[in-house]
Amino acid sequence: VRQLQFFINERIIPIIPQQGSLGASGDLAPLSHLALALIGEGKVLYRGEEKDSDDVLRELNRQPLNLQAKEGLALINGTQAMTAQGVISYIEAEDLGYQSEWIAALTHQSLNGIIDAYRHDVHAVRN
Repeated sequence: VRQLQFFINERIIPIIPQQGSLGASGDLAPLSHLALALIGEGKVLYRGEEKDSDDVLRELNRQPLNLQAKEGLALINGTQAMTAQGVISYIEAEDLGYQSEWIAALTHQSLNGIIDAYRHDVHAVRN
């Protein structure tokens, strides 16, 4: 946890390929790339440059994570990547919904649409 916290605080971003397994059996491929960065074996994005995680850790006087029994499995066995992708998708969908309201309003205005069609009391009478 401390190594993850260090990565977050120092803005060290593990490079995880876009293509890989994501699903019910766990997020093995993406989490493996995350774990590789923590142990100094993977690639990271640091200060806008792609670098070896070992080089970045050495530059910051930090030791790579030394895994004990079953810790590697704990790092790669889960659905954290799938959950993160779900959260990102939700945020993007919410933003698209907001933008679509503006687009609809501007389109309606540019076509000189009649706003009375959107009055609540008109629709209440119809029911």
